[in-house]
Amino acid sequence: MELILVRHGPAEDRDAFAGTGRPDRERPLTIGGRRQTRGAAAGLATLLTDPPRVYTSPFVRANETAEIIATACGVTVTRSLAALAPGGRRDRVLQSVGESGTAILVGHEPDMGQLLSWLLAGHPEPFHRFKKAGMVAVSCPEGPGQGGAELRWALPPGVLRALAP
Repeated sequence: MELILVRHGPAEDRDAFAGTGRPDRERPLTIGGRRQTRGAAAGLATLLTDPPRVYTSPFVRANETAEIIATACGVTVTRSLAALAPGGRRDRVLQSVGESGTAILVGHEPDMGQLLSWLLAGHPEPFHRFKKAGMVAVSCPEGPGQGGAELRWALPPGVLRALAP
């Protein structure tokens, strides 16, 4: 199984959005964030050999990111997972994605960094900070679990955009 962990693209300013009175979960990507994410998603599509399943946090900015990625990969978003929301439980995320194929998980920091550390090193202390629209791929030869993953690649959005046709 391959997991691709993605931090959502650049979103509206947190403090300015808070002034609207709407909850943070409704904060969307910026226009530039959508453009940056489309470029990164196009680069990601060149790296995939099989159609992925795409899972997303229910927050608007993550869902918008997942939709952009799904479109670039020629698939639809498979499922919104509450466990991918900030503070979600990684065991619930991993139960939802199964143990085969390619799954793209779109979420938030520091959760994506913690999940990556847990998958690779067996502890949740993050050692990698995801840039917005940044992605990391890991291979899980025996299914996703604590400390059993192997790093395939870690790419910031600028490198992913450079891979796009």
